[in-house]
Amino acid sequence: MRCCSSVKSKGICYREQGCRPAVNMPAFLFITFLAICCCCVCEGGRRCHDEERRALLEIKESINYPNGTALADWRDLAAGGDDCCLWSGITCNEHTGRVVDIILIESRTVEDTWYPNFTSLVQLRELEGLDLAWNKIGGTFPDGLCNLTRLKMLELAANSLGGPIPQCLCHMRSLTELGLSLNHFNGSIPSCLANLYNLEKLDLEVNEFEGSIPPSIFPNLTKLTTVRIGADGLNGFISTQTTSLESLSLTDASITGTLPLWVLCNSSLTYLELSGNMLYGKFHLPCRNASSYVETIEFSHNRVGGSLPSDVGFSFSGLSHFRMAGNELEGNIPLSLGQAPLRVLDLSGNHLTGELPHTLTTNQTTLQYLNLSYNQLDGEMLPRESYMPNLQVLYLQHNRFTGSIPPKMFNLTLLKALHLGHNDLTCSLSSHCLPRFPSMIALSLSKNRFEGPLPSHLCLMQQLHLLDLSGNKLSGKIPPCLNNISFWKSTFSVAFNNLSGVIPYSSQFSTFSEISYEGNPGLCGAPLGRSCSSQSPVVDEKEVEERESLLDNSVLFYSWLLVAFALGFWGFIATTVFCRRLKIKYYGAIDRVVVEYSPGVFNPSLLKALDVGDETYPLPLPVCLPSLPSVIALILKK
Repeated sequence: MRCCSSVKSKGICYREQGCRPAVNMPAFLFITFLAICCCCVCEGGRRCHDEERRALLEIKESINYPNGTALADWRDLAAGGDDCCLWSGITCNEHTGRVVDIILIESRTVEDTWYPNFTSLVQLRELEGLDLAWNKIGGTFPDGLCNLTRLKMLELAANSLGGPIPQCLCHMRSLTELGLSLNHFNGSIPSCLANLYNLEKLDLEVNEFEGSIPPSIFPNLTKLTTVRIGADGLNGFISTQTTSLESLSLTDASITGTLPLWVLCNSSLTYLELSGNMLYGKFHLPCRNASSYVETIEFSHNRVGGSLPSDVGFSFSGLSHFRMAGNELEGNIPLSLGQAPLRVLDLSGNHLTGELPHTLTTNQTTLQYLNLSYNQLDGEMLPRESYMPNLQVLYLQHNRFTGSIPPKMFNLTLLKALHLGHNDLTCSLSSHCLPRFPSMIALSLSKNRFEGPLPSHLCLMQQLHLLDLSGNKLSGKIPPCLNNISFWKSTFSVAFNNLSGVIPYSSQFSTFSEISYEGNPGLCGAPLGRSCSSQSPVVDEKEVEERESLLDNSVLFYSWLLVAFALGFWGFIATTVFCRRLKIKYYGAIDRVVVEYSPGVFNPSLLKALDVGDETYPLPLPVCLPSLPSVIALILKK
C-alpha cells in the first residue's frame, strides 16, 4: 500500500489517513528512560532502609517480651510487611527514607518492667525524636541513648528509671527538649546540663533529686522557654533572670527566700508555678509592665502574707488560673479579680475577711472552680445578683457566712461539688431552698442550722458519690429512695440531727456504718443496733384525721362536755351524802383552808351551832369559844 503526501511536525511524521505514524525512536527511548529514573527515585525515597527496619523490629521484640502484642503492624517483608515508614509511631524523611521520629507512648502491654537495649538504635543515623513515655522502662538511664548525637527530642517521662543522670547525657548537644519527669532519678542535678545550649524545654519534675538547683546551668541556657523542676530535697532557685521563659514550674523544691516576682516581668511568660515551697513576703507587682499574657499563677502552700494588690485583676488581664491556697493572706478579696477571665480561683486556707465581692460572681461566664474555704469571710454566701452559669465546683466551708442558700443557686445546673459546711446557714430544706443539682457528685451541708425533713428531690441526684448533712437540725425520716442512687461510695452522713424512724438499711445503705447515723435518738434498726419495737407505735394518719374531724364538730364537743360535768359534779355530791367519813374529811379540809388562809371571812359572833364530835379536830379550839353570844348548840363528844 502506498501512502500519499506526508507532513512532518516536531520530528514525528504523520501520514495521510489510513497510514500508521512513523515514530522517532531515539526520542521515545529517552522519554521512557526519564520515567523509569523518576520512579526509582520516588521508590527509593519512600521505602525505609533495611538496617533501620531490622533495628525497629528489634525494638518491637524487646517491648513485647515475653508475651506482648504491641505494634502488630510492624512486620518483616517476609511476613507480608510493608514499608516501615508507614508503621504506627514512625516518621521518615521524605527525601532520604531515613527514620527521624519514633513516638511509642504507652505501647508496652506487658505488666512487667521493661529493660530495653537501645544499642540497635545507632543504626537510625538521622533519628531526631524519641518518645517512650509510660512504657514501664526500668533500670538506669540507657547508655545506648547517649550515642544518638543527632537527637533533638528525648522524652522518657512516667517510667521507672532510677539512679543518677549520666554525664554522657551532657554531650547530646543537639537536644532541644529533655523530659525525665515522673521517674526515680536521684542524686544531684548535674551542672554539666549547661552544655546543652540548644535546650528549650527541661522537665525534671517528680523525681528524687537532692541538693540545690545548680545556678550555673541557666546562664548558658538562653533559649529556655519551659523549665519544670520539683522534688522533695531540692532547694535553691534560678538566680539569672532568664527573659525567654514562657513556663516556669518549681514545685515542692524547698525553695526559700522572698517571692521572686521579677519573673512576672517577663513579657513572654504564660505559666508560673512555685507551690509547695517556703517562700515568704508580700505579693506585690514588681513592674508596671507585668506580663499581660500570663494565664496561670500558682503560689499555693508557701508563707506569702499581707493583702493582695487591689489592681491584681487589671495587671494580669489574661489570668485564668489563680491559686494561692495555704498561705497567710489577709484583708479583703480584691474587686479587680472579677475583671480577669478566671476559670479557677483558689484562695483557701488563708485569713481573708469581709464579704464575697459581687464582681467575682456577677457575669462570670468563665469561672468553673471557686474555692474560698477555711477563711473568715462573712455576710451572704453569694451576692443576690450572682451569675456563674459554668461553675462546677464551689467550696465555701469553714467561714462565717449567714443567711440561707440564695435563689441564684438554682441556676448552677453544671455544679458537681458543693461544700458549705461549718458556717451559720439556715433554712428549711423542705421549703425548696436546696436546688435540684442534676450533675451533683459531692454535697456537704454539715455543721450549719438547716432544718426540716430531707427533701425527696435528693433522690434525683443520681450522680452522688458523697452526701454529708451531719450536725444540723433535720427531722423526719430518711427517704428510702436514696437507696436507688447507684454511685454511692463510702461517704454518707446524717449524724447528729433529729431524724427518726427506721433506717432503710438495704442496697447502698448497707455499706454505711453506724457513724453515718449516730446522734439521732429517734432512728432505729441496723446498723445502730437499736430495736424498732421499743419505738412509739406508728399512728395511722387517716385515724388521726377522723379524730380531729370529730373534735371540730361544736355540737358533739359541747354535748360531751355537759355530760362529763354532770357526771363528775353529781357523782361527787352523791358520794359525800352516802359516805359520812368522806363528807367529814371534805368539810374539814374546807374549814382548814378558810381558817388558816382567810381569817377575815370567819365571824365567830354569828356562830349558832358547833359540832366537832366523832373526829379529832387538828386545830386548837379558839380562846373565844366560851364567850360566843349566839351559840345555841355545842357538841364536843368523843
